[in-house]
Amino acid sequence: MMTILQPNLLTFQHHSGTVGQLIFDLVCRKPIRQLLVFGEDTYIYWGGTPASLTYYDIDSKSDVSVNCYSEVMQDDRYAENIVENAYVAEIEWFLNEVANESELRPKHSFETDKISLSLIERILR
Repeated sequence: MMTILQPNLLTFQHHSGTVGQLIFDLVCRKPIRQLLVFGEDTYIYWGGTPASLTYYDIDSKSDVSVNCYSEVMQDDRYAENIVENAYVAEIEWFLNEVANESELRPKHSFETDKISLSLIERILR
C-alpha cells in the first residue's frame, strides 16, 4: 500500500507490516542528507556527515559512532556534509576503466539510474 500526501513524501507499507517513509526535496539551499531507521530493536541515524553515523546499542543503552572513512576529504566551499571521497573513488574507477585496468564493476550505471528515476516517476504519478 502506498500513500502520497505531498509530491515529495511517500509512505509505504511492506507485506510484513513495516511502514516506511521516503522524503526528498531536490531544491534546497543547504544540501540535506539524513537517514533514520528504527524499529523495536533497531535505531540507526545518519545526519549526512562522515562523523554522524550512529546506532543505538541496546545492551549499553548508548549511541555508538561508526567511522565511515579513515580520512575525509572536504572542500570548505561546500556544506559540511559534502565529502569528496566518493567523487575521488568514482574518478579513480573511471580512469582505471578507461585504461582497462579496473577489477571492479560499477555499483551503478546509466541503466540502473534510469530504472531508479523511472520508479520515482511512476510513484509520483
